[in-house]
Order: sequence, then C-alpha cells, then structure tokens
Amino acid sequence: MNKKFLASIITAALLVGGSTYTYTTFASEANYSSNVAEKSTLENTEIQEDHNVTIKPISTVPNDQIHIPLDLANPSVIEKYSADITDDNPISELLGSYTTDYGDDSIEVSANYILESGSAVDFIQVPLNITPEEAVDFYTSGVYSDAEITTGEVNGYKVVYVKGEARKAIHMMSERYAYTINTVFDDVSIEYLEELAKLITE
Repeated sequence: MNKKFLASIITAALLVGGSTYTYTTFASEANYSSNVAEKSTLENTEIQEDHNVTIKPISTVPNDQIHIPLDLANPSVIEKYSADITDDNPISELLGSYTTDYGDDSIEVSANYILESGSAVDFIQVPLNITPEEAVDFYTSGVYSDAEITTGEVNGYKVVYVKGEARKAIHMMSERYAYTINTVFDDVSIEYLEELAKLITE
C-alpha cells in the first residue's frame, strides 16, 4: 500500500478518533470536579497507554507549535475577540490541556473548557498529513451519517461544519494542522463554535 495513502488514512482516523473520544467523554455525564482533579495531574505526569500512546503535559510542546487558545477562561482575553460570547455564555474554566503522542510525530494538543452554563467545549489540534482538500473530502464522505454537513471558510482556512443531534463540531484545516472545536451540549450552537474557531491562527 502507498505510504502516503496509508498516512492519510491514519491521520483521518486520528482526527475522527480524537473527536469521538471527546464526545464520548462529555456525553457520559462525568462529574466535572473529579475530572478537574484528574486533568491537573497531567501537569506533572506522563501516562503511557497501549499501542505507544502517551499523554503528556501541555508544557512538553513548544508554545510556537500550539495554535489552539489556552487562555479563554480569562474574561479580558475573550472580550477582545467577541462580546457576544462573553455576554451569552462565557467560558468560565479551563478544565484541562494536554498532549497525546501517538508516535511518528503525531501529537494531538487538546484543551477542554467549561462554560458558565455548565456545558463544555473542546479544542483539538493535530498535524495534517494530507491536503486540506483531502481532509474536507474525508469529513464530507459520510463519516457523520447522522448530521447535517456543510463547508465554508474561517480565517482563510477550509472548514467543515457538523451539526448533529448528539454533537456539533467544526473541523478547520490549514496546510499544516487540522483543528476540531466541538461540543455535545444543546445550548452551545454551531455559531458559537464558529466564533471560537476564529480565534485559531498560525
């Protein structure tokens, strides 16, 4: 099998896999206070999982390689970007931020935020080993059979909007990275996620 094609398949699986993991985590009615305690241990701990997957503190990734926002729980930061988000349902807490190393330079960077309403939003960043056009084709190929799928652009990047009953997500692709902003909560709209997507720049 062509190595580039295989890398594309792995990347695509990683992109959807990360999102699916996040959806499952937040859909499971977990206790947020215990999750905060668990995530805080990642600041000083490496967790080795099966299949050469290692969860590491966010500090192990150089700042110039992190393009998802990590400071949105600071009201003065979010106010600079969108008063609507702050007024309607502001982000109140960074639940956790960490990296997941899948080996072969496939490092996922994640940030999980809690909103004032108690809902949650996740940011995920992964290296993109295929073209943005190929990523759009993947996300619009039927992997979300239970959702309304549309495409567009944010900050000049190609975007796929996923609006389903159980989840909402925005997948945004630059030449180097793929980003996912998602939620499983009814009170967080796709428009809200789009405003957050606008905060991602390289």
